[in-house]
Amino acid sequence: SLAAGTALTPIASNMFLKSRRMIYIRKIDGQLSEACRLLSSAARAGLSVPQGLEIVVQEMPAPIKNELATVVRELQLGSDLEVSLRKFLDRVNSKDIHVFVNALIIQRRAGGDLAKVLSEMASTMEERKIINKTIDASIAQARFSAYMLPVISALVIYLLSQLIDDFFGLFTKGFGIVLLAIFLLLQAIGFFLIKKIADIRV
Repeated sequence: SLAAGTALTPIASNMFLKSRRMIYIRKIDGQLSEACRLLSSAARAGLSVPQGLEIVVQEMPAPIKNELATVVRELQLGSDLEVSLRKFLDRVNSKDIHVFVNALIIQRRAGGDLAKVLSEMASTMEERKIINKTIDASIAQARFSAYMLPVISALVIYLLSQLIDDFFGLFTKGFGIVLLAIFLLLQAIGFFLIKKIADIRV
């Protein structure tokens, strides 16, 4: 038990941290469309990108407020806008943030109607959120089936162990070990296939 716990603790910790990081990134992605609208309004009012970012920090809640506050603080200390934005992308690496940062950098280098670009970007992100919610509702049953598959299998094994004497003794022999290995392999394949089918990205 000690050896298993020692071996599994780093893996479990890494999985937990990755899960929390993904939740954090999703929250920021969910707030990004509103941040784009605020920046678009600031650009229409004649404000610069750093000034628009300050407005976003004042108006938006965490966690995007905290991340953009870091960018604003770096700019106030004399950092270049492009450098600060790329650091922001390194901290919160997602497709939406990548598009957002690149749009600001390209606008700074080449010019153009930033207000229109950000407004259209905000509309696109909101449409994607609606599509993603629709997809999530459609594939909820498939995802539930993927999680229930090992639970149902464990329940069947428990029932068989109650009905058949020395049921688990079968798996101590060569043939039983092969059956157990095949069973676990099929369970894993079934789980990942259902997850893969249900994993629809927009």
